Amino acid sequence: MQVVIKHFSELNTEELFEIYKLRSAVFVVEQNCVYQDIDEADKTAYHLYLKDADGIQAYLRVLPKGVRYNEASIGRVISVKRRCGLATWLLKEAIMVAKEKFNADALVISSQKYAVPVYQKVGFVQCSEEYLEDGIPHVRMFLKIDETLKAEEQKKPNVTMNDIMAEFADCMKKDASPDSEEAQTLVKKLQNHISEHYYTCTNEILAGLGQMYVLDERFKRNIDKNAEGTAQFICNAIEFYYKSN
Repeated sequence: MQVVIKHFSELNTEELFEIYKLRSAVFVVEQNCVYQDIDEADKTAYHLYLKDADGIQAYLRVLPKGVRYNEASIGRVISVKRRCGLATWLLKEAIMVAKEKFNADALVISSQKYAVPVYQKVGFVQCSEEYLEDGIPHVRMFLKIDETLKAEEQKKPNVTMNDIMAEFADCMKKDASPDSEEAQTLVKKLQNHISEHYYTCTNEILAGLGQMYVLDERFKRNIDKNAEGTAQFICNAIEFYYKSN
């Protein structure tokens, strides 16, 4: 699974086509709601999506202050593969994008009523009564970015993702193969760690993460600080684990 973060001006025509195709399929067709999905706000937004070999699996956009609300906002949140943590994953990325790209200190979202628990997981709190938007029950939700990031920092486990990556590097340095018992034990440890502290990491999501570790240069550089080739070693170990389970 690869995370893509691009401003509207950076999207190519194929990406834009896939995004609009997905949004219309969900917000217009699936929800049987006639409304203007494509709007001027798209031009000001950062567009975030998770993709794998089958295409975009989750998507949202982040808007700067003053476009929809006085605060920065998140909208058009979609998870194609539902109840497996993809929306939570992308929302956490969106919080960082709002802070880093728009210097935002808070976020607002207009949430469909059924989706409130999804946003509560990453720190949003309800701040309005229920109202109708395009004929669908919604509530407004609010998040203070610095407070949320501080709370996340305090919840960090004693063993971190970087610690586990370092263990993979040590395993590789001992000339263990990706399908060795030691490497496979570490894959399971990684999966359990993610599920316990971040989101439910299914075998399918784990396989996507393995691909992302080598395809996304940000992740690859960080992982390979332990030892050159660690990211590829982890990817190969995860691939073997996925095929064996």
